[in-house]
Amino acid sequence: MKKVLNKVFRFCIIFLHLKQTNHTYHNVIGTVKFAFLATLTLFALSYLKAAIPTNPVSFLGVDHLHGCIDVADNRACDSQNMIGDSLGSASKRQGSKRIISQAVSSAPMTSVFWAEIDKGTYTKSVLIATSGSRIYVSTSPEGDSPIWRVLRSTLVTPDQYFTFANANGIIVMAGDALSDPVFKYDIDRDTFSELFSLDDSTRVMNYRAKYVLAPDGYLVLANVMDVRDNLRGLTSLNNGTTNYPYRLVYSLFNNISSFTASRYLDIYYGGGQPITGVTERGGTTSNTMIVYTPDSAHAIIYSVLNLDSDGGDITVDNVATGFGCISPRALVNAGPYDIVPTREGLIFYDGGKKARLNLLEELRPFSTLIAPDYERIMTYGKNEFSSGVWYQKKNWYVFSFSEPFWKPEGRNNRVFIYDIKSEEWWPQKNWLASGFTIMRDRLVYGDSQDGYVVEADVKTEIDDPRKELVFDTLDKSTLWSQPEPSIDSGTVVEGTASLKLSTILNTSWISSMTRMALFEFGEWPDGSEILRDRDMISFKAKISSLVVLKSLTVDLQYGPTQQAFSHIHSSVTYSSAALFSLGFTTDASNTTDWQELKVALSSFIFSSDWNDTSTQTAPFSRALTIYGIRFVAIGVDSTTINLDDLRIAQGEKNVNEAYYLSKQFSFNSVTQKDFKYIALQHGRDASSGFRIDVFLDYGVIANTIIINPEIPKEIFVCGYKGMNGFARLKSTDFSVIDSTSFPNANVIDYMNGLALRNRMLMFDKVANRMLLLDRSSYSAIISSFGSLGTGATNYDTANQFTKVGNAIFSTDALNHRIKKLLIQNDKLVWERDSGELGTGTTQYLVPTGITANAANAYVLDDGNFRIVKLSVSTLGYVSERKIDSNTIGEGVLVADADWLYIVYNRVSEKPYFQDVVLERRTLGDMTLVQRKILRPRNVIEASTYTVSGDFTMLGRYLFIGFTKDLSTTGTYYVQKLLKYGFDFIDEYQTSGTQFSIMGDAEPYQPTERIEKIPLGVSGSLATYIQLRYYDKQEENIFKLGSHSFVYDDQPY
Repeated sequence: MKKVLNKVFRFCIIFLHLKQTNHTYHNVIGTVKFAFLATLTLFALSYLKAAIPTNPVSFLGVDHLHGCIDVADNRACDSQNMIGDSLGSASKRQGSKRIISQAVSSAPMTSVFWAEIDKGTYTKSVLIATSGSRIYVSTSPEGDSPIWRVLRSTLVTPDQYFTFANANGIIVMAGDALSDPVFKYDIDRDTFSELFSLDDSTRVMNYRAKYVLAPDGYLVLANVMDVRDNLRGLTSLNNGTTNYPYRLVYSLFNNISSFTASRYLDIYYGGGQPITGVTERGGTTSNTMIVYTPDSAHAIIYSVLNLDSDGGDITVDNVATGFGCISPRALVNAGPYDIVPTREGLIFYDGGKKARLNLLEELRPFSTLIAPDYERIMTYGKNEFSSGVWYQKKNWYVFSFSEPFWKPEGRNNRVFIYDIKSEEWWPQKNWLASGFTIMRDRLVYGDSQDGYVVEADVKTEIDDPRKELVFDTLDKSTLWSQPEPSIDSGTVVEGTASLKLSTILNTSWISSMTRMALFEFGEWPDGSEILRDRDMISFKAKISSLVVLKSLTVDLQYGPTQQAFSHIHSSVTYSSAALFSLGFTTDASNTTDWQELKVALSSFIFSSDWNDTSTQTAPFSRALTIYGIRFVAIGVDSTTINLDDLRIAQGEKNVNEAYYLSKQFSFNSVTQKDFKYIALQHGRDASSGFRIDVFLDYGVIANTIIINPEIPKEIFVCGYKGMNGFARLKSTDFSVIDSTSFPNANVIDYMNGLALRNRMLMFDKVANRMLLLDRSSYSAIISSFGSLGTGATNYDTANQFTKVGNAIFSTDALNHRIKKLLIQNDKLVWERDSGELGTGTTQYLVPTGITANAANAYVLDDGNFRIVKLSVSTLGYVSERKIDSNTIGEGVLVADADWLYIVYNRVSEKPYFQDVVLERRTLGDMTLVQRKILRPRNVIEASTYTVSGDFTMLGRYLFIGFTKDLSTTGTYYVQKLLKYGFDFIDEYQTSGTQFSIMGDAEPYQPTERIEKIPLGVSGSLATYIQLRYYDKQEENIFKLGSHSFVYDDQPY
C-alpha cells in the first residue's frame, strides 16, 4: 500500500508542475478532476505521514529592494546572466562576440552608431565609433571581417561621448566635451568633414553642441556653444566663445549646414539649467520634440520648424517640472514614450499626453525593484556615464552603468536588462558597455575597457569574448632599449604605431628590444584571476621575409631587478618553421599580413630553486609578476619584424557564468523543517549540466548538488586527418583530446559508428563488422558482430547507425536492407532484418541513412530518392516523402526531439558541379522546413562537394563533414552549425581522408524534463531554505521552469 501511495504522490507532484507551467493538463489527466487529485494527494500524505509538498514556483526576475526573506516566492534574491520569458522560466542568456577581431586602440570604445541609406537600386550601411582621440568608420559593419579606418585622429578631448543623428544619409555627430567641431559623414559619398567650415563663406554661424537630432528634414543642435568668431579665425580655440547650455538651434529645411542667428529656442528653466537630452516623435498633423533638463521636460510642437515670420508654427510648453533627465546617455525613445533616467529612478514618459488622475502615476519609476543599485549610482558612482538603448527585437531596455564597488572602476562595468513585456529586471555580467547602437536588429555596444565593438545577445554564441589586458601598446619606442627599436607609424595594427626589429650585418643579424619595469598582471580588469595554466601573452607580428629569419624569442625576467636581464628569466622561441605553420610566408619577395602569436604563460619554465622558499632565489616567481620583457630576432640576412599590440589574453572564451539565487523560503511557518527534495522542471541538453547550492537558515551552505551532463562536450571523427582509427575532439574548438589508430589499415579501419554513454560502437569497413569498445580505453574489443556477406549475420557496407533503448538499427546499404541488433550484457545480438532490393514500401535501393526515436525510424532510401518512415517496434511501413536528390551518394539523417535533419548530395543546376544539401523537416509528414547548400567558410562560388560519412548532433549544434575531393589527398571539412537556423559557428579542414562524425547517440531524448532531486540535507533541521542554481562550464545551457519543495514539518 505504501509503495502505491508513493507513486500516487509522485504523479500528483508532476501533474501540479504541468498545470503550473501552462501545459494543457487535460491532455495528461483526461477527465480526472483536479479536486479529486488534491483529495488523493492529501489522503496519500496522511497515510504516509509524508513530507509536505509546496506549490510549484516559477522563476521571475530580481528584487534587490527587499531582503531575501521578503521577496516574492517567484522572484530572485539575485541573479546573473539569466533572462526570463513570458511563461515565467529563466534561461542562461545568449553570448556575445566581437564584430572586430582586432582592437583599434587600447582606449575605450566610448560611442557607437549604425546607420543605413536606401538609394533604391542599392543600400549602404556604416558603423561609426569613437575611441581615445579618434573617430573610426567601418563601411562593411555587417560582414565577417569588417574593415575600419580613421576619420579623425586629433580630437581635442579624448574619450568624450558623441551623439549622432542620421539626416537623410548624412551622419551628424557632436562630442559632449564641446571642445571639437560638429562633424558630418556622407554615407553614400564616404566623405567626412566639419559641419561648419571656412570653405563656405556664406555661413555665418559656427556651433558646437552636446546633442544632435535630425527630425523631418531639419538638424537640431542642443546645449550649444557659439564659436562663430573661430570661423573667421579671429580668436583662439577656447576664447571668444559663448556657452548656451539651455539653447536649442535648428537649421533651414533640408539644409542641415545652414543656421542663422535668429533660429534658436531658449529652454530657460530653473535659472538656466542645461539641456540634458532631446527626443522626437512624429504625428499625423504635427511633430513633437521633448527637451529635458535635470528637473523639467518641455514639448516643442510644430508642423513647420521655422520662425513665425517665415511661416513657422512652433509652440513650447513646459509639460513637467520636478523631474528630468540626469543621465543623457541613458535617455532613449521607445516608440510612444521616452525612458527617462530621473533622480528618483527610471520612468516611462509620453510627454504628458495621457489623461491621469495625478502626476504620481506618471512619475512612478519602473526601476523600483533595483532601487538600491540605482541609488548607489547616484550616491557613489558616475551617473553621467550610464547608458541605455531600447532593443526592440526583444522589447528590452538595456541599461549600462558604473557600479561603484565593481571592477573595472570608474567606467561602465555592469548591465541590467529590463524586459518591458514581463516587467522584470535581469542583471548581467561581462558586458562592459559604454554606449549602444542597434545595427538592423542586432544589439551592439562599444567596450568601456578596450578598443572593441561587441555584439550582444548573439544566438550563435553561448559565452563571451576572451578577456584581455593591455601589456604595452608598442606605440612608443622610448620605453624600450638595448637598443631602442625604431618606430613605424605607417605599419600599424592597433593604436598609432608599431615597433620594428631589423636584423642587419652590423649586429650579426641579431636584433632585440627590452623593456625593464615591474609588471603585475595577477588579475583581469574585472578583478578575476589570471591563470598561468590557461592564459597567455598575445602580440601581433609582421615579418618582411621569413626565409632569412631563424627565430623569434620572447624572454620574461622573473628575478627582481629593473636594470637588466639576469639568469632568472625564461624564454619561448619560435623557429622559422613554427612561424610558417602559423601563417607567415617564406616568400622573400612578399611581406605577410599581421599574425597573432600566442605564448602560453605555462610555456615559460621555472627552475625548481626559483620557488624554493628556503633559498629565496626568486621569491614570488609563482605569482604573475615579472620585471622585464625582451624580444630577440635572429636572422641569416636582413629582415624586419614589426611588433604591435602586446597583451595578456585569456586562453579560452570568457565563460558565461550564470546563476539564479532564490528567496529564503520559510513557507509561512517559523517551525523547523526537514527538507527532503525538490521537484524541478528544467531544460538542458545531454552535454550540459549545472549545480545547486543548498543554503539552510541564514546563508549556511549545507550541500552542493551536481547535475552532471550525460555526455561530455566532445565529438569523434573517423579517419581524422587520414588516420585509420578515430580522434576525440573538443566540440567547443575542435582541439584534439586523444586518438587511436592502427599500424596497418588493412587490419582495422573505422568508417563510422556511435558514441554511446560508456561504449563505442564502431563499424570496421575492412571486415564489415561491428565492434563494441570501451569508451575510456578504445583498445579493448568487448564484443563483435558481422562479416562480409548477405546472411543475417553479414553486412555489405553499414553506412549509418542509430540507437533507441538497447536496440541498434543500421543500414546494410549494398544488401538493400535495414538491420536491428540488441545490446544484451555487452553482447551484440541479431534480432531481425527488414527490406530487399526494389521500389516498394518495404523495399530499398541502397539505403544509406537511418535515424530513430522512441516511436519511429526514418530511412533515407538514397537510390529511390525518398525518406521512408517506419514503426520503430516492428519496422513496418508508415509513410514516405520524396526528396530533391538526383544522384546516389551517401545521404544520412538524424532526428532530435523536434525535427528531422538530412544531408545528401545533389547535382546542381550548373553542369559538372555537385552540392551538399542540408535540410530540416518535420517528424510527422517529413515536410521541408529549411534548406541550405553547404560550402566551406567564406566560399560562394559553386564547385563539386560530397558528403563524407555520417553527421551528428551535440547539444544545439550539428557537426557535418564533406569534401571537395574524395581522394586521400583531397580537402575535407567539418562544419559546426546551429540546429535552428543553420547559422555557421566554426570549421576545420584537413587534407587527409576522413569519414563519419559521432556525438550524441540519442539526440531524440527530450531536453525539457521534470526531476525529483534529493537535497542531501535530510536530518539537518532549519526554518529557511534557499537555492542557488548556477554553472561555470563552457558552451553550457540550462533553463529553469519551476520548482517545488517537499519537507517534513516539525512540531513548533
